[in-house]
Amino acid sequence: MEGNKRWITLASGITFEEDIVTLDHDLRRFQYRIVNNPIITSHLGTVDVIPDGDDRCVVIYSTDMEPEVLALPIGGAAGVGLEALKARFEGGA
Repeated sequence: MEGNKRWITLASGITFEEDIVTLDHDLRRFQYRIVNNPIITSHLGTVDVIPDGDDRCVVIYSTDMEPEVLALPIGGAAGVGLEALKARFEGGA
């Protein structure tokens, strides 16, 4: 990560350049945009962490994208990441 930029490489080898839009620790919100991509014309990904008791939380990921059809694989990749995050916090690998 450099400043408000980061580059994400998926398991498939595809790399995305992203701009960090929001990093709000109090609100527990992270937002980013995929940029400089010839296929994706507009994108905003949002991750919200909502407390659910003393030792629990709910993580919600949403994405708005044009063309809309590409939101499905991006959402799938985010789902894999969220499962890995869950395993890590539950004491898994």
